[in-house]
Amino acid sequence: MNYGDIFDYSNGFLYWKKSGDWRIKAGEVAGFKHSSGYIAVSVDSKLVLAHRVIWEMLRGEIPSNMEIDHIDNCRSNNLIENLRLVTRTENLRNKGMYKSNTSGVTGVVFNKQKNKWSANIRVNGKLKFLGYHSDFEEACKARYSAENLYGFSPAHGKCRS
Repeated sequence: MNYGDIFDYSNGFLYWKKSGDWRIKAGEVAGFKHSSGYIAVSVDSKLVLAHRVIWEMLRGEIPSNMEIDHIDNCRSNNLIENLRLVTRTENLRNKGMYKSNTSGVTGVVFNKQKNKWSANIRVNGKLKFLGYHSDFEEACKARYSAENLYGFSPAHGKCRS
């Protein structure tokens, strides 16, 4: 599909090119913030994520084995400079922190039975244990070292906006 026939792009936003039914006015910002945090637009009665539309408009078709990643983990920041074409593995290495995280650091949890901090990291689908640590900061250092070793993004595990 040629999204350039439907939208204009400027500064991370899509704008309608033509007026349509009573809801669509040429020049207005297209889309809405989906419950997932991504911006979505309706094209031919189907919801499409705006970052994918923007990528295809400006960079070309997205290969079937690739994904579009928001570098800063902000799902609504669709500036083309904030988007990159990555594999699923690379995208998971730039994943935000889970809402259920209680330590504030991805991969670091307190083990009540051992009364120590546990550090781990998932690489290529396998969980790697990084040890038990008496000190929270030491567990964090172990996790950050592993992130660096395995090529995780600096934004990995940071809070999403």
